[in-house]
Amino acid sequence: MASKGLQKLLRSRLAIGYLLILPALLIILFVNLYPIVLSIWYSLQSGSFGTFQYVGLANYRELFLDPNSWGSMSNTIRFAIPSVILQISLGMAIALFVRRSSRVSGIVRTAAIVPWTMGLFVTGLLWRYMFSTAFGVINVILLNIGLIKAPVDWLTNHAMASVIGVEVWRHLPFAFILLLAGLQTIPPELYEVAHVEGGRPWAVFWRVTLPMVKPVVLVVLLFQSIDALRAYAQVLALTRGGPGVETQLVSLYLYNQMFSYMKFGFASAGVLTLAVISLIISFFYVRTIFKASDI
Repeated sequence: MASKGLQKLLRSRLAIGYLLILPALLIILFVNLYPIVLSIWYSLQSGSFGTFQYVGLANYRELFLDPNSWGSMSNTIRFAIPSVILQISLGMAIALFVRRSSRVSGIVRTAAIVPWTMGLFVTGLLWRYMFSTAFGVINVILLNIGLIKAPVDWLTNHAMASVIGVEVWRHLPFAFILLLAGLQTIPPELYEVAHVEGGRPWAVFWRVTLPMVKPVVLVVLLFQSIDALRAYAQVLALTRGGPGVETQLVSLYLYNQMFSYMKFGFASAGVLTLAVISLIISFFYVRTIFKASDI
């Protein structure tokens, strides 16, 4: 009897718990599902507010036949690959340095967080002024140290490189913090054994450090790849997709199609296609992470 009474009490408490979290769950579901459902509905329509007309998969057909869509995707790939590689490479290098040098650890960690706390659009505006041909601090520094003889128009002649540089600066702290956390989980005994056996630093890195932090590297790769695919605000502030369409990434292209040309259906089809691509990439990375972690 006492056992049945206890079970009844636990069930009633569990039911109360579910009832208490139900409003929050409903809000979360609504906030996440409503935009998705609305985007699917828009992607099957043509026109704008008040003039929508069902067209089926015509928007997806137009998207895949549109050369500008492929051009913006090509720009996104040219932007994403070097950005992610640089973020992981520099993040790993800084993390290794900080792990070995405890004196500067606190300073570097604090300084690394600063770019990460800044808004994306604000970051773009800041760097736009820094790249300015007339009064940009980058040209001033390079002129003073003699690396250039005349001011460089970075956002015209080196637009993609400038955008990639800003992306790396903004998201490098995330890679650095996660990789540093991964390095700190490696048992010191492994390094002691490697040094006793006469392992060189580069060999120790490849045979000890990298295999141990591989799951963390893959997590960083996943998040940074998705961030690069949906990069928008800083590019809008920096170059607005120019010069011409050189830095017009797919997110910026879809934004212009929706809000400049009022092509809600076309833009929604593009957004959903980009979401599917992100899910496929995420699935691949997560599966690889599980294999690397022997889960």
